[in-house]
Amino acid sequence: MIQSRWSIRRRRVLAGACLLMSLIARSANAETFDDLEITQQSYPAGDTEHSYAEYAFTVVNHSAKSSHEVTLFAPREQGYNAGLYRMSRTVTVAAGATVHVSLLQPPLAITGNSVGVTIDGRVSRKTLHGGGFSHMDSASYAGIYGYGGYGGGGSPVTMEFFISNTMNQTDLERSYDAAYPAPASGYSGYGRHSGSTREFIRSDVPTSAWGDQWLAYSRFDAVMVTAPEMSKLTQPAFNALQNYVEVGGSLIVVGDYTPPADWRSTPVRLNAGNTRYFLGFGVVQVIAGDNPGKWNISQWSAVTQIASASAAPYAGVMTVSDANKAMPVIENIGVPVRGLFVLMLLFAVLIGPVNLVVLSRMKRRIWLLWTVPAISFVACAAVFTYNFLAEGWTPHRRAQTITILDQRTHRAATIGWTAFYAPIAPGDGLHFSYDTELIPQIRSANYNEGGQLRGIDWTTDQHLESGWVTSRVPAHFRLRKPHLERQRIAVAVEPDGTLTATNGFTADLRRFYYVHTDGKAYAAEHVAAGAKMNLEPSKMKIASTPESRRMIFGSNWLDSEILYNGENETVPMLGQGEYLAVLDNAIFLEPGLEGAAVRPSTSLVYGITELAPR
Repeated sequence: MIQSRWSIRRRRVLAGACLLMSLIARSANAETFDDLEITQQSYPAGDTEHSYAEYAFTVVNHSAKSSHEVTLFAPREQGYNAGLYRMSRTVTVAAGATVHVSLLQPPLAITGNSVGVTIDGRVSRKTLHGGGFSHMDSASYAGIYGYGGYGGGGSPVTMEFFISNTMNQTDLERSYDAAYPAPASGYSGYGRHSGSTREFIRSDVPTSAWGDQWLAYSRFDAVMVTAPEMSKLTQPAFNALQNYVEVGGSLIVVGDYTPPADWRSTPVRLNAGNTRYFLGFGVVQVIAGDNPGKWNISQWSAVTQIASASAAPYAGVMTVSDANKAMPVIENIGVPVRGLFVLMLLFAVLIGPVNLVVLSRMKRRIWLLWTVPAISFVACAAVFTYNFLAEGWTPHRRAQTITILDQRTHRAATIGWTAFYAPIAPGDGLHFSYDTELIPQIRSANYNEGGQLRGIDWTTDQHLESGWVTSRVPAHFRLRKPHLERQRIAVAVEPDGTLTATNGFTADLRRFYYVHTDGKAYAAEHVAAGAKMNLEPSKMKIASTPESRRMIFGSNWLDSEILYNGENETVPMLGQGEYLAVLDNAIFLEPGLEGAAVRPSTSLVYGITELAPR
């Protein structure tokens, strides 16, 4: 009996100790807000210099009856010199439910070091995430945002490698530095070696817990995992990595790995056990056998080659005037100085000498008390009317894109540019999908250029709130977007042997080039949406290689001649069963700003038909 009581007492003590330990652990990783418990997930810290960073949270509602509306926003305390003053997301957490919330930081710096919480409309005094926001911290110091234009004027200081948690970061750094010794130039003022060309950012969680949003990987120039870890990815995380590759990323798999069949259509074998697979605009490289902590310069060279190609498009940004010259969204962004000067001169003459002389002759100088405000009102109305007649109320938008569309899998990847111009700043900002990466052409990453406060909200979509488009100033964005696409061009061989193609796009085709399975080239022009066309033999030159699509990503995305030269009938990127469609509209990109007048520009679709060899 005594032993039984002691056993019960011991079990109670052990249970209490376990409960206490769990509470201590929970308090270290979570904050409670009445019924709610909010935990910040592991964040792979690193001073990355482009694209988006993800901050993930889990919200648990312990109430059995009440639901709550929760808003997470960062930073909790506002900074005066932030490129991005606020990012936020609102979710409804039902009773007893668990909701995962992500805040995605675009490529603008944030000041502050905490995340605020609003519950049912009331801002809590408690905060989350006390570690700060390292993404984009030193981008402007690195010269990325301070100098240069498109594709020049400097390059990222580092190549950012995201490595799995089973890899030894120290061994990787030693191996890389042995292959590429840094010059003995000391250390920069920002905590990095001035000759550094790499940074390895290690995941704190296994691949089985990796996220399912491709934008979370977009800030890395290469992702490195082992072959066994690839099999542990959840399907959503695998899809996210595939999206990341298709829009230009680099995936490096170490070990004996056989990619899915859809990835193996364009293999390039570099040497024994070292194979590249080109997927969309990106590349998957499989390096069998060796521990990357012992790689030599030949092995590192193959890896750094693809990582640097993924980083290349982020080498610089444009000024407002340079961006508008490269892709005009409005013809003249200058102020109409001459017309405004004439109006101001006329106003000065009327309100001064003319007004005084007329009232003196009428012996009604006391009327100056109402004639001066009246003339001022008329002058303001004249200036307003002049600006309205010159530009009107309607905002303008323009987009120029290049899309790789694999009709066999319905997967597509779009890269390009979009631009906006508004005589009056749009009150609701811009709206894009969750999967669209937007790189604003802002020369300073750390300071709110022009005093603009830029915010982004992720509640229903990617909502770029105030400050991104200002009155009478063009706003340009570089963009990437993976998507599923059902639109297609259907190529068929008719009973008489002629080739036809049906335009299944929602836009007219200006030109259409196609290479049949026999290697012969065909072309057509001016095909309406939904129409069927006969393909005529063409003498165009073709020279497709597996690296062709990767070359597009590393080129100037505004230069359509990278894909075709209409005058010389040269289409160097097409292989058998592939086509190039030239359109006047970016049909795979959301408008961003509803009601804006569309300025047409060249958009290209690089299509892979069902007839292409696998």
